[in-house]
Amino acid sequence: MGAILWVIVTGFTHFDPARAFTFPPGAFSLSPNFFLGLGAAMLVATYDYWGYYNVCFLGGEVQNPARNIPRALLLSILLVAILYITMNIACSVFCPGRSWPRRPAPASVCMWFRY
Repeated sequence: MGAILWVIVTGFTHFDPARAFTFPPGAFSLSPNFFLGLGAAMLVATYDYWGYYNVCFLGGEVQNPARNIPRALLLSILLVAILYITMNIACSVFCPGRSWPRRPAPASVCMWFRY
């Protein structure tokens, strides 16, 4: 958790909207590649959230499960979404989106921009 907060704080102290929100031309056009990328992202997200199914096994162990389990699920999804979005915005400051396409090692490009 400390590393995540460190990345977020560092990213937002060096924040530059021109770098963070610059997208390549046609990034949001409804092309077959857009839907291919969207489907791939949804597949990963489905497997990421599949762990919430395990909460069903704990229903008998929790006090007032009808109230506490939905509350815990919604709050944890909200917290993870906030951390994920803020971390991605913070990382986009150090690694602009225009530098990613057709690169064999995008992480090295990010480090090059940073240092």
